[in-house]
Amino acid sequence: MDINQIEMERYVLGSMLYGDIDAGQVFRIVNTPDAFTNDWLRSIYETAKEVYEETGVVDFVKVHEFDRRLSASSVHALADEWHYVGADQYLLRLSELGRLRELKRNLSKIDLSGDTDILSVLSDAERALNIASDGLVEDDVVCLAKYGPELLDRVVNQTDPEKQTWVSTRIADLDKAIIGLFRGEITIVAGPPSMGKTMFASDVALFNHTIGKRKTLFVSLDQPRDSTVYRLINSLRQITKERLLAQNVSATVLSDAKAALAEYTGLFLVDRPSLTVPQIRGYARRLKRKHGLDIVVIDYVQQLVWHGKKERRDLELGYMIEELKAIAKDLDVVMIVVSQLSREWIHSIKIRPAKKQFGIPAMWMLRDSGVLENCANLVLFPWRPLMVLSKHPDFGEGSKPLDDLLREYPSLYDDAQIFVGKHKDGATPVIPCKVDIERMRFYSEAPKGRE
Repeated sequence: MDINQIEMERYVLGSMLYGDIDAGQVFRIVNTPDAFTNDWLRSIYETAKEVYEETGVVDFVKVHEFDRRLSASSVHALADEWHYVGADQYLLRLSELGRLRELKRNLSKIDLSGDTDILSVLSDAERALNIASDGLVEDDVVCLAKYGPELLDRVVNQTDPEKQTWVSTRIADLDKAIIGLFRGEITIVAGPPSMGKTMFASDVALFNHTIGKRKTLFVSLDQPRDSTVYRLINSLRQITKERLLAQNVSATVLSDAKAALAEYTGLFLVDRPSLTVPQIRGYARRLKRKHGLDIVVIDYVQQLVWHGKKERRDLELGYMIEELKAIAKDLDVVMIVVSQLSREWIHSIKIRPAKKQFGIPAMWMLRDSGVLENCANLVLFPWRPLMVLSKHPDFGEGSKPLDDLLREYPSLYDDAQIFVGKHKDGATPVIPCKVDIERMRFYSEAPKGRE
């Protein structure tokens, strides 16, 4: 959204006082009161910084108590009326404006009279530029000799699932090929409808919560949260939505469903319509601060709403993917983004049943493939031959050719593959696997009892 300078300042301070953005991040990035043009807002910034340095926590109550000259009602109104979960997008801009204002003030102090030596003027100007640049955020600059050994000590031979820098996909052969899904990176899981892309992404969250209590924010843009809950119950206990909503459901079935969900205290659902990336950033940042956060799942990316100036849809999608990747790095989370394929995919694949070839997905099949491919660290295509055949014009669901093929190759009912379309750090193999529709998951071997 287009806003002016004062509105930007109010959004940042109001959101910090309300708790939507982290105060430490605000003071790290916006590290000068010159970022605020309004005297009252500047006073709130300076007081809040003193409160933070003394207590480590900032809210509108503490700010008023620390400086009684700031009206309690006005500070509360700022927090109540101007808080916005995506306000952290304005931090860098405010910091830049503050540094520019400080630079302008320091340059204006330079004596430019005719008697002044030119070298002295240049020296004063250079000093002013250094002061402005010294205030910029430098946390991203690390010394390799120091950071490298620290990284190795942190990740090598790390057996604690809660401390590992990657998460498992459950599919052992896939994990071996890609070493799992890494924090700070973005993984695209793509496929046509009913191929299992949402099933794959949600099972990553369930599996990693089971083995390591990893916490996940599941952003469902395709279905309401109720549908997501029903899918999870089906995956955990094989209790279908139809069975739950039927009349005379037994107390045992209902108790079993509730018990299954009660174990997953680290799964958080958002199904708000017309979500923007800054709003998702706000939700994720708040969960990270209050509960911890390891994985973010976006289902699916084409339904995100662009929050800036209207552009071509492919450009908007590119901007949003870049912002999601920035969130993954900033919050140190695994970012899994579900994506659709273009409608032309079905007309471009070749079916060779005798060779057990049922189409090969390609990167160009991604909707708006250029931006997705460029930003992704990893692109995975869950692929189910049965679903490919049911959509193919030469076969089709319920057709005689498909029925004949299923009689000849009964394994097609649960055969699956994971195509690695892109892997920045390695090869792009095809991983054979199986699919369990009742439990809504892909796996390497036949399931052995309930996990």
